[in-house]
Amino acid sequence: MRTFFDGSGQPVKLSGLLGKGGEGSVYSVAESADLAAKIYHHAPNSAMAAKLAAMVALKTPALLQMTAWPMETLHSKSSGSGSVVGLLMRKVVEYKHAHALYGPKSRRTEFANANWPFLIHAAANAARAFATVHDHGHVIGDVNHSNVMIGPLATVMMIDCDSFQILPAQGSPFLCQVGVSTYTPPELQGKALNTILRTANHDNFGLAVLIFHLLFMGRHPFAGQFLGQGDMPIEAAIQDYRFAFGGDSSQTLMQPPPNTLPLAGISTELGQFLERAFSSSGSNPGGRPAAREWAHSLNQLAKELKRCSANPAHDYLRSMTGCPWCDIERKTRVVLFNVHVLGTVASPSGFEITVVWERILSIGIVPPAPLPSPESFAGSLQPVRGARRKGGLRRIGNLIGLTLTLVPAGLLPFVAMSVAFTLWLTFGSVIVWLFIARKLSTSQEQAVWRQKVVDANLHLLPLERNWKQYASESAFVEMRNKLEDAKQEYDLLPAARQRLLQNLEADRERAQFEKHLESAFLQAATISGIGPGRKATLESFGIETAADISAAALDPVPGFGPALKSKLLAWRQAVGQSFVFDPTRGIDPGQVQALDVSIATRRKELEQVLLAGAGQLDGLKARILSARSELLPAFETHMRNRVQAELNLRAL
Repeated sequence: MRTFFDGSGQPVKLSGLLGKGGEGSVYSVAESADLAAKIYHHAPNSAMAAKLAAMVALKTPALLQMTAWPMETLHSKSSGSGSVVGLLMRKVVEYKHAHALYGPKSRRTEFANANWPFLIHAAANAARAFATVHDHGHVIGDVNHSNVMIGPLATVMMIDCDSFQILPAQGSPFLCQVGVSTYTPPELQGKALNTILRTANHDNFGLAVLIFHLLFMGRHPFAGQFLGQGDMPIEAAIQDYRFAFGGDSSQTLMQPPPNTLPLAGISTELGQFLERAFSSSGSNPGGRPAAREWAHSLNQLAKELKRCSANPAHDYLRSMTGCPWCDIERKTRVVLFNVHVLGTVASPSGFEITVVWERILSIGIVPPAPLPSPESFAGSLQPVRGARRKGGLRRIGNLIGLTLTLVPAGLLPFVAMSVAFTLWLTFGSVIVWLFIARKLSTSQEQAVWRQKVVDANLHLLPLERNWKQYASESAFVEMRNKLEDAKQEYDLLPAARQRLLQNLEADRERAQFEKHLESAFLQAATISGIGPGRKATLESFGIETAADISAAALDPVPGFGPALKSKLLAWRQAVGQSFVFDPTRGIDPGQVQALDVSIATRRKELEQVLLAGAGQLDGLKARILSARSELLPAFETHMRNRVQAELNLRAL
């Protein structure tokens, strides 16, 4: 048990190792469950020692509540005058890096009960922590997901505070020496950060990136599909203000990655905040939303959510027409949020499938009702008297005219008449026939009745279309068939669960192997040529663990050519080679739970469909019968008019 001394010479005994980083190791303090000690691997230089001493002098209750702020410097000598070797700070227990929360696969194990409201709450608390640091005149500087820790209740603690930019009561500020490129604002990209006096506005860019990660399932705001020529690394996109989710893709030449929450999935104000934070105007002093603005807007977003009716693990913006998480999970087959309490997806109170189905059957059927044909009117109609009379006279006149024309020619062989006289008599007969035919002509009456046929057809065509659309029984039959399918699926759910359990049992080795790959996270991997920017790009395209890596999955990821793909595939293969199958292990409880949640969720969906079925059928039946009663008289009237007109035409 090692012992060090605080600034007043009091001994501080260390116990168990809590963690080890690049700069130092963190230990528990033997005599205090609430404190931890950070011991540097190499003694800090005089400038760093002075910074730590200044931070101890600047500590406040607010800073100690939200950050692991240095409470005392630790020394190797009891006098407290020896060289600084470390610091005493608040112990951060049961807190995990922000990445463990916003990464979908890590969240399922590290924050198993976290839903979207939990992530919104964590983002708001992160903004409050930033605001607390800024209120004291300090700047975080090295904003990244590793120094933001999330607790089991979405509380936030900032760690690695010794890297912050500190403004002492007197003298020059202590600058932040480092930064992560994917959280660095455009105006600082590519610059020597250890020489730059940073501002809260610089921090506010990193805060906006962190909030985006939390709200958009680990996506990076500047990782997307570049529509221009060549590659667009995240750092270059940041420098060019190419916000991939922004509204002006024609200007930025960027589109979001597939299967992501759209910007419309958050409140209008938050969307505007992101546009401000990532635009060129944000680089102006005070141009980005401040931390407290973020906190307030995130609290408002939490009040504008509604619960998904199909999956109680999903909460989404009330103004959206459908659940975006259901759509993303359906397309990616990745569970974004766990559901642990099966009671939340249990049957509605009092649901009885037999009762519900009897009610559906009680609606009865909608019998076929074809429109009346022209033949159905022919027996009850006859030509009007005027048409019959004039048509008869016209036919008699035609007979007389034909007789007058043919008789002279027919008598020529039997009567001694000259050819000239015969021609004269025939010509005269034709003249008489034409005169009689003109007097008995029905062409005007025929034109009238033809127009009536046309008019009737003009009315009948839309009536036939409306009948097919509104009065046909096909929509009722289709809905009834869907309800029958839903009932059949509902009845077979227990058998489906048993069959899927058998599949899981038979597939234990593959499941264990998949679990092994899923435990290897890219964020923790060291792969040559794949730094923070490329890792953020991979995560934005849904590649979070070794299990997500395949040649097909890497194809759409921008900036990953054959060389980088080979490195990733080799890393996946190396992870897979360390797998050892354990035949004594049964089915993974998480898989059984996911199966039960899936079955329970589907049961609820089917019950909702069936519960609504009787009312929908009844309403549809009423609408069909009402449409029939409205359309049929008009159709019969116009069909009768058409048949009558056609009969009159034939009579003429």
